[in-house]
Amino acid sequence: MFLASVEKWYLKNRILFWVIFACGLQNLMWFSSHYLGVSTFPWDFPLGYHAVNYFLVESLRQGVVPEWVPIQGMGYPMFLNLQSYVFYPLLTVAGHQCQYKLRDGKICGSTYQLQIDHIFPKALGGSDDIHNLRILCRTHNNLMAEKFGLTRK
Repeated sequence: MFLASVEKWYLKNRILFWVIFACGLQNLMWFSSHYLGVSTFPWDFPLGYHAVNYFLVESLRQGVVPEWVPIQGMGYPMFLNLQSYVFYPLLTVAGHQCQYKLRDGKICGSTYQLQIDHIFPKALGGSDDIHNLRILCRTHNNLMAEKFGLTRK
């Protein structure tokens, strides 16, 4: 019964089916490395231009923490733009690079696959407070997870 209804739908909408199938296949081919976690989009936030984020970073560089975003519409409070308000200042402070301290005392400095790391893991009761967050590359974030025994098996 179910297969008969699927076959009936397919015969009626086969062009639509193949268009959706082709689009899905094209998406998988174009973004497979991203889906597998091998690479990030080259136009991701360190290289991209986002007006609100640019405004926030420039304000912070001048020593001002903005409370109002004047550049969109009639403006709005900065706390309403949570992505900019929470994550970009952390990236700015970190200089868009991994902050993992190496044995010689230097920082890693990688700019590849940056992630937000909880210094004291959230899985073990750590908070999302800004003082418990830092920027690490994927390799060092995974290394820290291993140290706390939080790896997937």
